Amino acid sequence: MNQILYVDKSKKTKTVEIHKVVCFFAISLVVFGIIMVGQGVYAKVKNAAYEKSMAGSIPVATMEKEGQNVKIRVNHTKPIDKIEYNWNGQDSKIIRGNNRRSIEESIELPAGNNTLNVTVTDINGKTGNYHQDFSVETGKDITKPQITLNIEGNYIKITATDETALSYVTYRWNEEQEQKLQPDGTDNAKIEAKIEILKGQNKLTVIAVDTSNNTATKEETFEGRVKPEVEVYVDGDSFLIRAKCESNIQKIDYTFNDKDYSVQYEPSQTMEYHQKLVEGLNKIHVKAYSTEGTVGVYEGEYTYTKNH
Repeated sequence: MNQILYVDKSKKTKTVEIHKVVCFFAISLVVFGIIMVGQGVYAKVKNAAYEKSMAGSIPVATMEKEGQNVKIRVNHTKPIDKIEYNWNGQDSKIIRGNNRRSIEESIELPAGNNTLNVTVTDINGKTGNYHQDFSVETGKDITKPQITLNIEGNYIKITATDETALSYVTYRWNEEQEQKLQPDGTDNAKIEAKIEILKGQNKLTVIAVDTSNNTATKEETFEGRVKPEVEVYVDGDSFLIRAKCESNIQKIDYTFNDKDYSVQYEPSQTMEYHQKLVEGLNKIHVKAYSTEGTVGVYEGEYTYTKNH
């Protein structure tokens, strides 16, 4: 009877131990899986953050003086689209990147104190802006000529100057043919000229070029005022002085045989006056003034002989 109720305890213990081992390995696999998934997610997040930071980075440029030149060096993680540079904010020049990530370019160093401005743009449109001052006694002339336009009566005074020497100046009204002016040989750094303002509204274009081929252009529109027309006829024993203008004649001044006279009525488009001639040579110089301040001029002479 006792033998029938006997249970083998060693066999039961082995079954429990196997169950424990299986549970341990199962739990270990779950923990390992969680760790691997976590590492994968972390790696993806880290890579995304890195790519985002790289996408937001800007191109880097350095500028260094090398003799009479400046070396521009550009490095970036993305391909470069272009490099724009200028001296002192003047006309910019472009260096094409051609999808390079590293670029070196040497440019001439101008004389004097100057600021080099560089803008680098990558293929994604990200830009980096850089500025650096350079100073050298000798170097390339990059200074443009200066042009001034001043109204003097019915004329425009053109003045072009340069810190070294001018090569030439051209001017034109509207789209007419250019007229060329050159230095007179005494002062090659300055060119001056007076030109008459055309009637109506007209655009004047002036271009000045120095001996280093630096070019300056100035355009300005002027409203031309009409000058009086002055005519002098011999009418019997007198000079007939006649002045006409669309904007009305204000007065007539004239010199007759070295004596000065002035004629003034109510302003009108036509004004006339008779001046008696004398025996022999008669000289006359007339100035007619419009209400706009423009002046018309006439000068002539006539030998008068009385009929007996």
